[in-house]
Amino acid sequence: MSSTTAEQALTKHDDAVRKRIATVEAQLALKGFELHRTPIGMFIVCKWGLTRELRLDEVETFARRVGA
Repeated sequence: MSSTTAEQALTKHDDAVRKRIATVEAQLALKGFELHRTPIGMFIVCKWGLTRELRLDEVETFARRVGA
């Protein structure tokens, strides 16, 4: 695989991850939750002063559980 092809594949992957994040952030916002990204790549979900630190896949699972 050439470096250009590898870069394109990485860019497509990054775009897909950004889309997943934007989607789950919007779904949670409609339910009154805030989603924040930490410097180490984790996410903090907040509502009513309560927080939970999760990985992206866990955030998506959490969103489904709260009906987002």
